[in-house]
Amino acid sequence: MKAIRGVLSPIGLLFLVAGLAGCRTQDLGIGLNTVHREFTRPQEEVWEASVNSVTSMGLTLETQAHDSLGGEIQARRADESPVSIRVKSIGPARTRVSVRVGKGDVELAGQVQESIAEGLGLGVARAGFFKGGNALEGVYDADLTTCVRSARRGVIWSRLTITDEETHPTWAMIDARQEDSTPVRIRMESRGEAVTHVTFTVGNAETPDHAASAAGLKGEFEKVVVLAGMKR
Repeated sequence: MKAIRGVLSPIGLLFLVAGLAGCRTQDLGIGLNTVHREFTRPQEEVWEASVNSVTSMGLTLETQAHDSLGGEIQARRADESPVSIRVKSIGPARTRVSVRVGKGDVELAGQVQESIAEGLGLGVARAGFFKGGNALEGVYDADLTTCVRSARRGVIWSRLTITDEETHPTWAMIDARQEDSTPVRIRMESRGEAVTHVTFTVGNAETPDHAASAAGLKGEFEKVVVLAGMKR
């Protein structure tokens, strides 16, 4: 059965708008295109990771102020553009971080957020027998390009935020994060002219929640390929 391509239905457009709204880049007090993320960690841990990110990224720390509710860091890049990081406790083990770089460089602000996540042990999702998140696999009668499009749509429908994407002749990968900053990875490897192996990984430790999220993400991906008659 041939896949239908090129036109988004009204429902699909609604999901796309909702997904873009979930990216959480806005102006909420520290400047245009501030990037916000939430972490399921106490604010003391997030504050320490935020301060360490300034050093690890080669930024110049100018000021920092911190109390039991959170704090603010002001730093500067080598080109003199300012970097603002706000940390706020929003629960016993939940913290919101807001980052703004320069006049609103969303890409660089995202890199700062990724550095903070790394410092909290929330790096990219990786599958592994001894150490890794929950992973599910599938093989699909679809070329790599079609699977990448399906993965992007699955990410949008799952209300995730894409943090990185790589596409090569024989493989591709999409990294994303859930609302609580849990890392997600979809890796696609071509196995022939129209066959692709896909791995869906959530988290960097195996938990029931991560397993459920991996299953949900795989299901969203398959809504596209199953309807097109491409799932093996």
